[in-house]
This record gives sequence, C-alpha cells and structure tokens, in this order.
Amino acid sequence: MYQAMTWDYAAHPARCCGPAPHQEGVAWDSGARFATGHIVGPLRFQLDPLDPSSPNQSPVVPYCFGRRNPLMSADFFVALQACGIDNLEAYPAELREAGDGKPLPGAWVAVNVVGLLSAADLEASTIASRRRGCEVVFDRLVIDADRARGARMFRLAEDPTHVWVDAPLRTQLATAGFPHLRFWRPTQVVSL
Repeated sequence: MYQAMTWDYAAHPARCCGPAPHQEGVAWDSGARFATGHIVGPLRFQLDPLDPSSPNQSPVVPYCFGRRNPLMSADFFVALQACGIDNLEAYPAELREAGDGKPLPGAWVAVNVVGLLSAADLEASTIASRRRGCEVVFDRLVIDADRARGARMFRLAEDPTHVWVDAPLRTQLATAGFPHLRFWRPTQVVSL
C-alpha cells in the first residue's frame, strides 16, 4: 500500500519552511531530471517565523518538510539511499532563520524525486476538477498498485503534490531513526 509522506506536525510540532527558492526552469514536482549545472547552489531556504500560538509549531526543525518542498536533512537523504531509493537527485542547500537570515547548523539538501508515475485509478477515484493539462484535483484518490510498478518512492503524474512511498520504506525509515513522519492513505489525501 502506498502512502503520502510528510512531517507529522500534529504529533511532533515543528518549524515550517518557506517555498523553494526560484530557479528559472526548475519545477520540483515535475519528476524531470535537471540538466547538469542548471541548479545554482547552494539553494537558500528560509524558515517561516515561529508562531508560538500554533499548536503545530515548536522550535524543532524537521528533517523532512514534505509535499512540494524539496528540503531535507542530509542524514535523512542518506537514509533514503540506504533504503534503496535511487530515483533522487540532491543539491546543496542552506536553511536560514527567519528574520536575521542566520544559517542553521547541519547539512541540508534540496531533493528532486525523479519520475512521475501515472498510477491513479481514475475510475475508482473521485475527481473534483482538472488543472495544468493532465493534473487532477482529487476529492478521493485511489492508487492502482499494479500501475505503480513496484516503485518505492514517487510522485503521481495525475497530482504531483505529494511524495508517495511504499509500506516497507515507511518501516525502514522508522527503524533507521526517523519516526516523526506522517503517512496518509490515498483516501485521506485531498489535492491542494
């Protein structure tokens, strides 16, 4: 079973990060490989200001921000590789504090998940609307495991908003010391 992976802000409040820095011709959710030398780095990401009134925020900085934000800690990226995930491109990145722009300690990478899979079961899913050509807005999503062809980690061609992972990877990441992730079943995910 495939599930969408993101940080579990409800159970483990943490900081939020702004969007990826703009790079001409770079779409982190396209599934396309980037041309050599196209990414000029290190890419600078900035944390959003901490909102002390939010129950989903704390001073903790996540190792994976999820969804369309490609930033993750280098340790988390290495763990993905150790789990056998080989469809990733990593680019040097910096994470900076909101306000003063001071770099945070630690190694960070911007990660491109290469390859879009057309694995949505459009007959069993409920479609709210279509946008950007073949991209679909789902009210209810069903993934066809046969069409996913055994992929361990991917974005859907029909809606590349989320990164989808298989059940063994979920277990491997928790065992490798990355327990603060949240995994959403396809029926729980609504397109954004």
